[in-house]
Amino acid sequence: MSKTVEQSGEQHLYSKEEASRRLGNISLATIDKHIRQGNLKVTKIGRRPFLSHTELNRIAREGLPSLGAA
Repeated sequence: MSKTVEQSGEQHLYSKEEASRRLGNISLATIDKHIRQGNLKVTKIGRRPFLSHTELNRIAREGLPSLGAA
């Protein structure tokens, strides 16, 4: 029987560019704004932020809040 990703303790991480495509081609600037506001949880490797598969699934289910007038 094969283990799922979560059962094995492994987690796929996506770059901001990959996450942008998976979230319907939202702009990198929008992703950056949501990261700064804490709406997207990231894992940093060095200085680069990555989004987990779990986080992308959460966003697909719940959506992102409006950024409002910035």
